[in-house]
Amino acid sequence: MQNDGLLWTPSRADQESSLIYAFAKRVGHDTYPDLHTWSCNNTSEFWENVWDFCGMIGNRIGTICSNNSSMEHTRFFEHSRLNVAENLLRRTGTDTAITFWNESLEKRTLSFDDIRSQVSSVAQFLTANGVVAEDRVAGYLPNIPEAIIAMIATGQHRRHMVIVLT
Repeated sequence: MQNDGLLWTPSRADQESSLIYAFAKRVGHDTYPDLHTWSCNNTSEFWENVWDFCGMIGNRIGTICSNNSSMEHTRFFEHSRLNVAENLLRRTGTDTAITFWNESLEKRTLSFDDIRSQVSSVAQFLTANGVVAEDRVAGYLPNIPEAIIAMIATGQHRRHMVIVLT
C-alpha cells in the first residue's frame, strides 16, 4: 500500500477494530474517504448518527444542523441539551481513558476511575470555595490531563471554564 507521504498507517486489523470503522460500517460506508464525503454532503444525517452511535445522554431537540453555507455560522444541536461531564464520566473502571506523553517522552495513563476521582476532588474544592452554577472559572494550564479534568469538574454543576493552554 502506498503511503502518500504519511508517517504512519495503521494495520488493516487495527483499522477494522477501530470505532471509526464500526461507525462507518453502521452508516453504510466501507472506507474513510467514503465516510468523509458522505459526512460533508449529509451533515445533519451524519451528526444524528454520531449522537446515536456515541450513546449521548441528553435531550436532542429540534434541528440537528442549521447550515448557513459557512462553517463558522453553522449551528449543531442548537436547542438540544446535554451535560458534557455526565457524558464524559459515564464510564467507570480501570481501563485506560487517557494516555499522555510529555515533551520528555514520559508516558502517563489515567483510568476512567482515576478521572472520576480527580474530577470529584476538583469539583468538591470549587464547591467548598464558594464557586456555584453560572460562575466562571479560568485556568492557564499546559496541555496535560489536568486541563481535561478541570474542564469536566467545572461542567458538573453548570460552572463555566475558560482554559488557556500553554
